[in-house]
Amino acid sequence: MPAKTVAVEKTKKHLSKAQIQAKKAVKTRVKALKNAIEPPDYLTSDQRKEFDVVVALQAKVGLVSALDVDTIASYVISRDNYYKVSAQMNELSVTSDAYGKISRLQDRYFKQMRATQNALGMSPESRNRLSVPSVDPVLDTEKKVNKFDKFVVSH
Repeated sequence: MPAKTVAVEKTKKHLSKAQIQAKKAVKTRVKALKNAIEPPDYLTSDQRKEFDVVVALQAKVGLVSALDVDTIASYVISRDNYYKVSAQMNELSVTSDAYGKISRLQDRYFKQMRATQNALGMSPESRNRLSVPSVDPVLDTEKKVNKFDKFVVSH
């Protein structure tokens, strides 16, 4: 279960005024980015719902921008087609002639879905290659002071 987020004002951690303002600015910027991303008109209503789910998940991680709209739409379309073709395959006999054609379609849609997943950082391999941007630049720029550094003798 993920940790619950605590409002900046209610945190027990000591933060300077600049750090509090920076945290609030990051939160509003992420909300604005998420709200600014609209699904394209060519998606069906079910695909639009899936688009919104993907955008919300990507926004939580900080990996979404308005430039990703077409890639997310391609992912949603290929995923929808993959599910439709897979449902058709389940109704056919493995020995039928149509099964081979539908199997090739399924493979094609799966490859499209996998390629867009990699582009969006949704697969384990692509997440390993990504460097996720820092959510709070003010806290990350401050150098942590090690209380034992005074005992280290440098040569």
